Amino acid sequence: ELAILRCSYEEGSLRFPVWCKSRFFAWPLKKWINEMRGSFNRDLVAKEVKDILDDTKLEYYINGSGFHDPFRLSVSTSSVNALKVFKKLSTDKEGYRSALSGQGEWRYLDILPCKGGKDLSILFLQNESLVSIPSERIMVCGDSGNDVHMLCINSFRGCCVGNAQQELKDFLSEEREKQGESGLFSLITASQGIKPVSYTHLTLPTIYS
Repeated sequence: ELAILRCSYEEGSLRFPVWCKSRFFAWPLKKWINEMRGSFNRDLVAKEVKDILDDTKLEYYINGSGFHDPFRLSVSTSSVNALKVFKKLSTDKEGYRSALSGQGEWRYLDILPCKGGKDLSILFLQNESLVSIPSERIMVCGDSGNDVHMLCINSFRGCCVGNAQQELKDFLSEEREKQGESGLFSLITASQGIKPVSYTHLTLPTIYS
């Protein structure tokens, strides 16, 4: 698919899209960066999160930095408290999106710009292609909870790899009762108006084992 995107770099027979200036790294398009900057101030979001969660006495940690994650604020908390943290932040912080990852004892709740997320990012790249890429020629592959957004794009082919997080497999196969009492994936998608797709086109068993 790279060959039909606007080309900014060539190396031998390889051609790279405009957002990948070399084979060593990709760089976001300026238009996308401007959209993210216009809807997300990481320092302000971090302060608001602290103000909200400090009152709850729940254990949490803010991860990353503005240098590495300028358009995402990752909040880690125990799996036991994940539902409480999500509900508190989703109630008090409108105008943002959220994504969930992690398993075992800890969960990572990512607060994203209203135009952020893997689904909107992929759709943005599709729209920015010089030659339109038909949706049926796009496949998204995921293994963690923060892939839920893009795996709910019903016009794309989706693949949940064999070694993916079990909760993600349960969500995509509509076995939501296995998610435990929280059912956080269902709550996140419902709170953001994301409708689960018909998962018959998703390959749940194994791609990589």
